Amino acid sequence: MTTNAATPLVGEATLQRLRQPNGMTAVRYFLALSLIATHFCVLAGLPLAWWVDGDMVVKSFFVISGFFVLYSYLRTGDVKQYARRRFLRTYPLYFVVVAGSTALGCLFSTLPAGQYFTHPQTWRYLLCNALFLNFAEPSLPGVFTANVMPEVNGSLWFMKVLVGFYILLPFIVWLLRRYGRVSVLAVLFLLSVGYTEWCRHLYATTGQRIFDLLHHQTPGYLPYFLAGMAALLFFDRLRRHLGWWWVVAVGIELTARLADFPLIIHLKPVTYAVVLFTAGWFVRPLRVLHRVPDITYGMYLIHVPVIQALLQECRGTTPWLLLASATAITALLAYYGWLLTKTK
Repeated sequence: MTTNAATPLVGEATLQRLRQPNGMTAVRYFLALSLIATHFCVLAGLPLAWWVDGDMVVKSFFVISGFFVLYSYLRTGDVKQYARRRFLRTYPLYFVVVAGSTALGCLFSTLPAGQYFTHPQTWRYLLCNALFLNFAEPSLPGVFTANVMPEVNGSLWFMKVLVGFYILLPFIVWLLRRYGRVSVLAVLFLLSVGYTEWCRHLYATTGQRIFDLLHHQTPGYLPYFLAGMAALLFFDRLRRHLGWWWVVAVGIELTARLADFPLIIHLKPVTYAVVLFTAGWFVRPLRVLHRVPDITYGMYLIHVPVIQALLQECRGTTPWLLLASATAITALLAYYGWLLTKTK
């Protein structure tokens, strides 16, 4: 079915409703703090002491991104303005974190400063990570080598996936307007499922890690981004029939846990979308943080090197004191990063 290009994908009444106070800032902070706790346990070699793991946080982040990036694009309606806003919102702070980690790495390296800054690995780290190729060079010479994991900032991997979504979104919107919302979302979902199953099959049969890496790229995570987009595109229906959507979400989760039906996991983005947007728009107490600055993007970017530095320099300190310190330092640095790079 072809949709009239003049017909808005989301009605003005819905867009007005979305400008009202909501609890999504609180949801974002919960996810960011959960990720810090999870990564602290992993990097410190401790048992995971929190029920929300890193995989759940990242998938939730992609769902939320699908909703708000589409919302931002529909508000501007101009590809150039959209690209400029996305760049200014994400890359300057990202580069500050990468460059800052590279510069300050000399303080935590076993190498003298002169050798550190002339070492090829130092500049390879800066270049690769500045280009979102964290997998190509995740470490700096002599930095965090005594820690459980020597990677400087393993959490940066998600950025190349996110940038892929940013690039795809204008094209997806064009398809939505031309061929209809349901048809396009369904076809893209099936293509992503096919891609994921293909990568898994090749990894299982060949054992080559490249196929596992390909699985965890933009096409593999696309259903989560699409779920966020769908929550916006069908926001009024989601709101009116929320009870039924909870029945669907619980059914997916129970089937995934209890039944021998592996393909059901591909429907879990629906569960994520229902839970996240119920919390964000229908749990009133969470709206208390509506006007609090959202520094969670910076927290995602900064927390791992902060944790790594504390683990190296404060060995023997009570783990929960280290976690509290890492959280406070991360929040402070993220706030200053937000001040430095915020756009109107």
